Amino acid sequence: MDHFYHVLCCKNFANYVIQIKN
Repeated sequence: MDHFYHVLCCKNFANYVIQIKN
């Protein structure tokens, strides 16, 4: 469960960075 949350967090962070870039 903890690992799943970590992956979800990283995905969210990636989306955040992509939005900033655009």
